[in-house]
Amino acid sequence: MSKKRIVILGVWLLWQFVLVALADEVPWIVEKNQSKILLIMHYGREEISGATELVAATGVVSNGVVITCGHIFLLEDTTQRLATITMVLENPFTGLRVTQRDLRSCEENPYVDIAADFAIVVLNEELGQGVALTTTIWPGTSVWIVGYPHGEPELAVIKGVVKRTTEKTVIIKVEKLPEPGMSGSPVFNEDGRVIGIVNAVAGTSYVIAVSAEVIQRNLSALRCYLK
Repeated sequence: MSKKRIVILGVWLLWQFVLVALADEVPWIVEKNQSKILLIMHYGREEISGATELVAATGVVSNGVVITCGHIFLLEDTTQRLATITMVLENPFTGLRVTQRDLRSCEENPYVDIAADFAIVVLNEELGQGVALTTTIWPGTSVWIVGYPHGEPELAVIKGVVKRTTEKTVIIKVEKLPEPGMSGSPVFNEDGRVIGIVNAVAGTSYVIAVSAEVIQRNLSALRCYLK
């Protein structure tokens, strides 16, 4: 074997070792970011039919706002918008608890992108910058989904691997599917940056996430929310 091949093999083996080490250290991602991941309870009413919906979900603070999935603000299996009756956002680790009364007065708040299935919630309270988003996503990258299953105040972590990306989504193969309540969960890469948020599952082993690129594009267009 040539020296060049030996060097290449050595670099590859070292990278695999680093990936394994990072995988074993996943708790640091949770510990570092648990104060920025929120448990959301939303109860709303569809104005025409009067139908109501109570949904538990997960959200994450980024760029000073809360980002979550859009379908928690819609009547189940429809595109009909729910008028919020009650919404509570909590962080069990910091004691933060806010309601819709604490939402900033904006033309549309929460802002819901029905097509992409994500939402942006802006609060009067200063939330800080939160987690960093990244648009750099590579197939084969290890990722971790972190959220609150069933509305319980305890974080769950699901490991996965990016299989492919589309214009608006990231397709992730996971060890197990997220449970109800984990819609809106952030998807972290090895650097602790968010590549997307969970909004759907496909089959028995795949998760679909809205890409951070789509979210960033909308945040840029909604600068009035951040003033």
